[in-house]
Amino acid sequence: YLYKTLVEVALLPITYPVIAYVKMREAEVTSN
Repeated sequence: YLYKTLVEVALLPITYPVIAYVKMREAEVTSN
C-alpha cells in the first residue's frame, strides 16, 4: 500500500501536465 502511494506521488508531476495537455487538445479540436 505504501509503495503504491509513493508511486502515485512520484507520477503526479508527470501525469498532471499530460492530462492538462490532453484536455487542452480536446478543447482545441471541439472549438474548431
